[in-house]
Amino acid sequence: MQLCTQRAHVTHQRMAGLGGWAIDAPTGTSAPVVRWSDELRAILDCAPEHSPQLEMSLSWYPPPSREALSQALEAAFQHGTPFDLELQLVTIRGRPLDVR
Repeated sequence: MQLCTQRAHVTHQRMAGLGGWAIDAPTGTSAPVVRWSDELRAILDCAPEHSPQLEMSLSWYPPPSREALSQALEAAFQHGTPFDLELQLVTIRGRPLDVR
């Protein structure tokens, strides 16, 4: 059942043009682990095998958006504070996007 649900989720993301991401918060000496959906890789003009790193991902945001996202992530890591932001991002190919 879970495999069918995952397949449906992937299909829905493709149809809607929506991607998803998750970050496992750092613990002790470990760095945050970033995971992207295949559709998000496509939206961001990345190769399917692209393995995102947090610092590299943040560099795609212009300074005001990068600062807002960095502060939101820090609050989430430290205090579990949720966030919902609308930001600007520039893809690997230089295409500007408004993201949420």
